Amino acid sequence: NIFYKLFSISLLGVCLMGCEDETKYLPLPQAVPFTMTVNNTTFVMGEKLVVDLDINPDKDGSEVLANEDFDIYFTAKTGTEDVSGVFKDFHNIVTFPKGEKSIRVEFPLKETGLEGSKNFNFVAFSRGYEIGNPSFPMKVSDYYRVNMAIQGNADNIVTEGDKFVLVASLDKPRAIPIVVSISAKAEDESSFENLPSELTIPAGALNAKTDPISLVMDGAKTGDKELTLNFTSNSEANPMKSDQLVIMMTDLESLANPDMYDPTLVYEHPEYPFVSKGNKSKFDAWWGSDRSSSVEITGKTGAKPGTDYASLTSHPNQKLAEEGWKFWSGVEFHFIQSSFGW
Repeated sequence: NIFYKLFSISLLGVCLMGCEDETKYLPLPQAVPFTMTVNNTTFVMGEKLVVDLDINPDKDGSEVLANEDFDIYFTAKTGTEDVSGVFKDFHNIVTFPKGEKSIRVEFPLKETGLEGSKNFNFVAFSRGYEIGNPSFPMKVSDYYRVNMAIQGNADNIVTEGDKFVLVASLDKPRAIPIVVSISAKAEDESSFENLPSELTIPAGALNAKTDPISLVMDGAKTGDKELTLNFTSNSEANPMKSDQLVIMMTDLESLANPDMYDPTLVYEHPEYPFVSKGNKSKFDAWWGSDRSSSVEITGKTGAKPGTDYASLTSHPNQKLAEEGWKFWSGVEFHFIQSSFGW
Protein backbone atom coordinates (compact mmCIF):
# COMPACT_ATOMS: atom_id res chain seq x y z
CA ASN A 1 0.00 0.00 0.00
CA ILE A 2 2.84 2.34 0.81
CA PHE A 3 4.28 1.60 -2.66
CA TYR A 4 1.03 2.54 -4.40
CA LYS A 5 0.74 5.76 -2.40
CA LEU A 6 4.30 6.74 -3.25
CA PHE A 7 3.73 5.82 -6.92
CA SER A 8 0.58 7.98 -7.09
CA ILE A 9 2.39 10.92 -5.56
CA SER A 10 5.21 10.50 -8.10
CA LEU A 11 2.75 10.46 -11.00
CA LEU A 12 1.08 13.60 -9.68
CA GLY A 13 4.47 15.31 -9.48
CA VAL A 14 5.33 14.35 -13.05
CA CYS A 15 1.95 15.59 -14.26
CA LEU A 16 2.37 18.92 -12.52
CA MET A 17 5.85 19.35 -13.94
CA GLY A 18 4.64 18.47 -17.44
CA CYS A 19 1.77 20.95 -17.28
CA GLU A 20 4.14 23.64 -16.05
CA ASP A 21 6.46 22.96 -19.01
CA GLU A 22 3.65 23.16 -21.59
CA THR A 23 2.47 26.65 -20.57
CA LYS A 24 5.16 29.16 -19.70
CA TYR A 25 4.45 32.15 -17.51
CA LEU A 26 7.55 34.03 -18.60
CA PRO A 27 8.29 37.61 -19.60
CA LEU A 28 7.39 38.05 -23.23
CA PRO A 29 10.41 37.51 -25.51
CA GLN A 30 11.72 40.46 -27.48
CA ALA A 31 11.65 38.61 -30.84
CA VAL A 32 8.15 39.64 -31.92
CA PRO A 33 6.03 37.17 -29.96
CA PHE A 34 3.19 39.67 -29.67
CA THR A 35 1.35 40.61 -32.88
CA MET A 36 -1.62 42.73 -33.93
CA THR A 37 -3.98 41.92 -36.80
CA VAL A 38 -7.04 43.82 -38.05
CA ASN A 39 -10.13 42.70 -39.94
CA ASN A 40 -9.75 45.41 -42.63
CA THR A 41 -8.14 48.75 -43.38
CA THR A 42 -10.99 50.40 -45.31
CA PHE A 43 -14.29 51.22 -43.64
CA VAL A 44 -17.46 53.29 -43.96
CA MET A 45 -19.99 54.60 -41.46
CA GLY A 46 -21.60 51.93 -39.28
CA GLU A 47 -18.86 49.32 -39.76
CA LYS A 48 -16.49 48.01 -37.11
CA LEU A 49 -12.71 47.76 -36.80
CA VAL A 50 -11.79 44.49 -35.08
CA VAL A 51 -8.29 44.17 -33.60
CA ASP A 52 -6.79 40.84 -32.49
CA LEU A 53 -3.75 40.82 -30.20
CA ASP A 54 -1.92 37.50 -29.94
CA ILE A 55 1.13 36.20 -28.10
CA ASN A 56 2.82 33.74 -30.43
CA PRO A 57 4.32 30.43 -29.29
CA ASP A 58 8.02 30.51 -28.43
CA LYS A 59 10.76 29.14 -30.69
CA ASP A 60 10.10 25.63 -29.37
CA GLY A 61 6.42 25.86 -30.26
CA SER A 62 5.28 26.01 -26.65
CA GLU A 63 2.38 28.23 -25.71
CA VAL A 64 3.31 31.45 -23.93
CA LEU A 65 0.89 33.31 -21.69
CA ALA A 66 1.11 36.79 -20.26
CA ASN A 67 2.78 36.60 -16.87
CA GLU A 68 1.32 39.94 -15.79
CA ASP A 69 -1.35 42.46 -16.64
CA PHE A 70 -0.03 45.06 -19.08
CA ASP A 71 -1.56 47.99 -20.93
CA ILE A 72 -1.79 48.53 -24.69
CA TYR A 73 -2.24 52.06 -26.02
CA PHE A 74 -4.04 52.86 -29.29
CA THR A 75 -3.97 56.00 -31.43
CA ALA A 76 -5.59 57.06 -34.72
CA LYS A 77 -3.77 60.01 -36.24
CA THR A 78 -3.14 61.84 -39.48
CA GLY A 79 0.28 63.28 -38.82
CA THR A 80 -0.19 64.87 -35.41
CA GLU A 81 -3.97 65.31 -35.80
CA ASP A 82 -6.10 63.01 -33.67
CA VAL A 83 -8.89 61.55 -35.84
CA SER A 84 -10.22 59.01 -33.34
CA GLY A 85 -13.47 60.99 -33.46
CA VAL A 86 -14.52 58.99 -36.55
CA PHE A 87 -15.12 56.10 -34.15
CA LYS A 88 -18.25 55.79 -32.06
CA ASP A 89 -16.22 54.20 -29.27
CA PHE A 90 -12.43 54.46 -29.32
CA HIS A 91 -10.37 52.60 -26.70
CA ASN A 92 -7.23 54.57 -25.95
CA ILE A 93 -6.02 52.01 -23.38
CA VAL A 94 -6.78 48.29 -23.12
CA THR A 95 -5.39 45.89 -20.50
CA PHE A 96 -4.03 42.53 -21.63
CA PRO A 97 -4.83 40.19 -18.67
CA LYS A 98 -2.32 37.93 -16.99
CA GLY A 99 -2.63 34.29 -18.05
CA GLU A 100 -4.14 35.09 -21.48
CA LYS A 101 -2.54 34.47 -24.87
CA SER A 102 -4.91 36.62 -26.99
CA ILE A 103 -7.58 39.29 -26.73
CA ARG A 104 -9.93 40.98 -29.21
CA VAL A 105 -10.82 44.67 -29.16
CA GLU A 106 -13.64 46.20 -31.22
CA PHE A 107 -13.78 49.82 -32.41
CA PRO A 108 -17.24 50.63 -33.84
CA LEU A 109 -17.39 53.57 -36.26
CA LYS A 110 -19.95 56.35 -36.18
CA GLU A 111 -23.15 55.55 -38.02
CA THR A 112 -23.82 59.12 -39.19
CA GLY A 113 -22.11 62.47 -39.47
CA LEU A 114 -19.07 61.56 -41.57
CA GLU A 115 -18.48 63.45 -44.83
CA GLY A 116 -15.93 62.43 -47.42
CA SER A 117 -13.04 60.31 -46.17
CA LYS A 118 -10.22 60.32 -43.65
CA ASN A 119 -6.85 58.62 -44.05
CA PHE A 120 -4.89 57.88 -40.90
CA ASN A 121 -2.49 55.51 -39.15
CA PHE A 122 -3.87 53.17 -36.51
CA VAL A 123 -1.07 52.41 -34.04
CA ALA A 124 -0.69 50.13 -30.99
CA PHE A 125 2.02 50.54 -28.34
CA SER A 126 2.85 48.72 -25.14
CA ARG A 127 5.64 49.74 -22.81
CA GLY A 128 8.22 46.99 -22.42
CA TYR A 129 6.72 44.69 -25.05
CA GLU A 130 7.54 44.49 -28.73
CA ILE A 131 4.51 44.32 -31.03
CA GLY A 132 4.63 42.84 -34.49
CA ASN A 133 2.64 44.88 -37.06
CA PRO A 134 2.06 47.77 -34.65
CA SER A 135 0.73 50.16 -37.31
CA PHE A 136 -1.84 50.00 -40.13
CA PRO A 137 -2.73 52.77 -42.62
CA MET A 138 -6.52 53.08 -42.71
CA LYS A 139 -9.27 54.92 -44.54
CA VAL A 140 -12.73 55.74 -43.20
CA SER A 141 -15.38 57.19 -45.53
CA ASP A 142 -19.01 58.16 -45.47
CA TYR A 143 -19.70 55.70 -48.33
CA TYR A 144 -17.85 53.28 -50.57
CA ARG A 145 -17.76 55.78 -53.41
CA VAL A 146 -17.02 55.08 -57.06
CA ASN A 147 -13.88 56.77 -58.35
CA MET A 148 -13.45 57.53 -62.06
CA ALA A 149 -9.97 58.14 -63.47
CA ILE A 150 -7.91 57.88 -66.63
CA GLN A 151 -5.76 54.76 -66.52
CA GLY A 152 -2.10 55.60 -65.92
CA ASN A 153 -2.72 59.34 -66.27
CA ALA A 154 -2.95 61.23 -62.98
CA ASP A 155 -2.66 64.61 -64.75
CA ASN A 156 -5.68 64.00 -67.02
CA ILE A 157 -3.79 65.47 -69.99
CA VAL A 158 -4.49 63.84 -73.38
CA THR A 159 -3.20 64.99 -76.77
CA GLU A 160 -5.67 65.53 -79.59
CA GLY A 161 -5.88 62.33 -81.64
CA ASP A 162 -4.66 60.09 -78.80
CA LYS A 163 -6.61 57.41 -76.93
CA PHE A 164 -7.30 56.92 -73.22
CA VAL A 165 -9.06 54.39 -70.98
CA LEU A 166 -11.47 55.22 -68.16
CA VAL A 167 -11.33 53.14 -64.97
CA ALA A 168 -14.15 52.95 -62.40
CA SER A 169 -12.98 51.65 -59.01
CA LEU A 170 -14.18 50.94 -55.47
CA ASP A 171 -12.30 50.57 -52.18
CA LYS A 172 -14.18 47.36 -51.39
CA PRO A 173 -16.12 44.91 -53.62
CA ARG A 174 -19.90 45.15 -53.48
CA ALA A 175 -22.47 42.36 -53.57
CA ILE A 176 -24.31 43.88 -56.54
CA PRO A 177 -23.14 45.37 -59.86
CA ILE A 178 -22.55 49.13 -59.84
CA VAL A 179 -23.45 50.93 -63.08
CA VAL A 180 -21.86 54.29 -63.86
CA SER A 181 -23.52 56.44 -66.53
CA ILE A 182 -21.09 58.44 -68.69
CA SER A 183 -21.78 61.51 -70.81
CA ALA A 184 -19.80 64.39 -72.25
CA LYS A 185 -20.66 68.01 -71.70
CA ALA A 186 -22.96 69.07 -74.55
CA GLU A 187 -20.41 71.28 -76.31
CA ASP A 188 -17.69 68.61 -75.92
CA GLU A 189 -19.58 65.63 -77.37
CA SER A 190 -18.02 65.93 -80.83
CA SER A 191 -14.52 65.75 -79.33
CA PHE A 192 -14.92 62.11 -78.23
CA GLU A 193 -15.03 58.95 -80.28
CA ASN A 194 -16.09 55.55 -78.86
CA LEU A 195 -17.25 57.11 -75.58
CA PRO A 196 -19.51 54.53 -73.85
CA SER A 197 -22.78 55.58 -72.25
CA GLU A 198 -22.12 53.44 -69.16
CA LEU A 199 -19.56 51.28 -67.38
CA THR A 200 -20.43 48.42 -65.00
CA ILE A 201 -18.35 47.24 -62.05
CA PRO A 202 -19.38 43.57 -61.64
CA ALA A 203 -20.53 42.23 -58.28
CA GLY A 204 -17.50 41.20 -56.24
CA ALA A 205 -15.08 43.23 -58.39
CA LEU A 206 -13.03 46.26 -57.44
CA ASN A 207 -12.92 47.96 -60.85
CA ALA A 208 -13.90 48.00 -64.51
CA LYS A 209 -12.36 49.59 -67.62
CA THR A 210 -13.70 51.03 -70.85
CA ASP A 211 -12.39 50.24 -74.29
CA PRO A 212 -9.96 52.89 -75.61
CA ILE A 213 -11.64 56.27 -76.18
CA SER A 214 -10.26 58.69 -78.78
CA LEU A 215 -10.03 62.46 -78.86
CA VAL A 216 -11.05 63.48 -82.37
CA MET A 217 -8.54 65.37 -84.51
CA ASP A 218 -10.16 68.55 -85.82
CA GLY A 219 -7.25 69.74 -87.98
CA ALA A 220 -7.58 73.27 -86.64
CA LYS A 221 -5.32 75.29 -84.42
CA THR A 222 -7.79 75.83 -81.57
CA GLY A 223 -5.35 75.81 -78.68
CA ASP A 224 -5.50 73.55 -75.63
CA LYS A 225 -8.96 73.21 -74.12
CA GLU A 226 -10.81 71.52 -71.28
CA LEU A 227 -13.22 68.67 -72.02
CA THR A 228 -15.69 67.58 -69.34
CA LEU A 229 -17.13 64.11 -68.69
CA ASN A 230 -20.11 63.66 -66.34
CA PHE A 231 -20.80 60.57 -64.20
CA THR A 232 -23.69 59.23 -62.14
CA SER A 233 -23.97 56.01 -60.12
CA ASN A 234 -27.07 53.84 -60.01
CA SER A 235 -26.42 53.02 -56.32
CA GLU A 236 -27.36 55.38 -53.50
CA ALA A 237 -25.06 53.41 -51.21
CA ASN A 238 -22.19 53.86 -53.67
CA PRO A 239 -22.32 57.42 -55.03
CA MET A 240 -19.59 58.98 -57.16
CA LYS A 241 -16.50 60.35 -55.49
CA SER A 242 -16.70 63.13 -58.09
CA ASP A 243 -19.44 63.52 -60.67
CA GLN A 244 -17.09 65.14 -63.21
CA LEU A 245 -13.71 64.52 -64.78
CA VAL A 246 -12.02 67.39 -66.62
CA ILE A 247 -9.60 66.35 -69.36
CA MET A 248 -7.07 68.86 -70.65
CA MET A 249 -6.79 68.27 -74.38
CA THR A 250 -3.46 69.33 -75.85
CA ASP A 251 -4.10 70.84 -79.28
CA LEU A 252 -2.05 68.90 -81.81
CA GLU A 253 -1.65 71.84 -84.16
CA SER A 254 -0.43 74.06 -81.33
CA LEU A 255 2.46 71.66 -80.73
CA ALA A 256 3.95 72.63 -84.10
CA ASN A 257 6.48 75.40 -84.50
CA PRO A 258 4.40 78.61 -84.64
CA ASP A 259 6.72 79.91 -87.36
CA MET A 260 5.33 77.21 -89.65
CA TYR A 261 2.11 79.23 -89.87
CA ASP A 262 3.88 82.40 -90.99
CA PRO A 263 4.64 82.33 -94.74
CA THR A 264 7.19 85.11 -94.35
CA LEU A 265 9.20 82.79 -92.09
CA VAL A 266 8.52 79.48 -93.81
CA TYR A 267 9.48 80.72 -97.27
CA GLU A 268 12.68 82.62 -97.84
CA HIS A 269 10.97 84.43 -100.73
CA PRO A 270 7.23 84.43 -100.03
CA GLU A 271 6.75 86.81 -102.96
CA TYR A 272 7.74 84.07 -105.43
CA PRO A 273 4.72 82.19 -106.81
CA PHE A 274 4.87 78.42 -107.29
CA VAL A 275 4.20 76.91 -110.69
CA SER A 276 4.36 73.49 -112.34
CA LYS A 277 7.15 72.60 -114.76
CA GLY A 278 4.80 72.28 -117.73
CA ASN A 279 3.20 75.63 -117.11
CA LYS A 280 6.24 77.63 -116.03
CA SER A 281 7.14 79.34 -119.31
CA LYS A 282 3.58 80.41 -120.03
CA PHE A 283 3.09 81.52 -116.45
CA ASP A 284 6.28 83.60 -116.49
CA ALA A 285 5.14 85.31 -119.69
CA TRP A 286 1.81 86.11 -118.08
CA TRP A 287 3.36 87.04 -114.74
CA GLY A 288 5.77 89.49 -116.31
CA SER A 289 9.49 90.02 -115.94
CA ASP A 290 9.03 93.10 -113.79
CA ARG A 291 7.76 90.96 -110.93
CA SER A 292 9.33 88.23 -108.82
CA SER A 293 10.46 85.00 -110.44
CA SER A 294 8.33 81.88 -110.13
CA VAL A 295 9.45 78.73 -108.30
CA GLU A 296 9.14 75.54 -110.30
CA ILE A 297 7.61 72.50 -108.61
CA THR A 298 8.99 69.35 -110.22
CA GLY A 299 7.46 66.73 -107.93
CA LYS A 300 4.98 64.11 -109.05
CA THR A 301 1.53 65.60 -109.46
CA GLY A 302 -0.97 64.33 -106.90
CA ALA A 303 1.61 62.24 -105.01
CA LYS A 304 0.41 60.77 -101.73
CA PRO A 305 2.43 59.90 -98.60
CA GLY A 306 4.23 56.63 -99.10
CA THR A 307 3.95 56.71 -102.92
CA ASP A 308 7.25 57.91 -104.33
CA TYR A 309 7.49 60.57 -101.64
CA ALA A 310 11.20 61.06 -102.40
CA SER A 311 10.38 62.35 -105.87
CA LEU A 312 8.61 65.42 -104.47
CA THR A 313 10.34 68.76 -104.72
CA SER A 314 12.38 69.82 -101.71
CA HIS A 315 11.03 72.77 -99.78
CA PRO A 316 12.37 76.10 -101.10
CA ASN A 317 13.35 77.13 -97.58
CA GLN A 318 16.92 75.86 -97.27
CA LYS A 319 16.67 75.00 -93.57
CA LEU A 320 13.42 73.08 -94.03
CA ALA A 321 14.84 71.34 -97.10
CA GLU A 322 17.82 70.17 -95.04
CA GLU A 323 15.37 68.75 -92.50
CA GLY A 324 13.72 66.75 -95.27
CA TRP A 325 10.62 68.84 -95.93
CA LYS A 326 9.12 68.34 -99.40
CA PHE A 327 6.01 69.44 -101.23
CA TRP A 328 3.25 66.90 -100.97
CA SER A 329 0.76 68.04 -103.57
CA GLY A 330 -0.73 71.21 -104.95
CA VAL A 331 -3.37 72.64 -107.27
CA GLU A 332 -2.66 75.37 -109.81
CA PHE A 333 -5.40 77.95 -109.88
CA HIS A 334 -3.78 80.79 -111.89
CA PHE A 335 -6.00 82.21 -114.62
CA ILE A 336 -3.67 82.14 -117.64
CA GLN A 337 -5.50 82.45 -120.94
CA SER A 338 -2.46 81.62 -123.06
CA SER A 339 -1.91 78.46 -121.05
CA PHE A 340 -5.42 77.11 -120.55
CA GLY A 341 -7.23 78.70 -123.47
CA TRP A 342 -9.67 80.65 -121.27
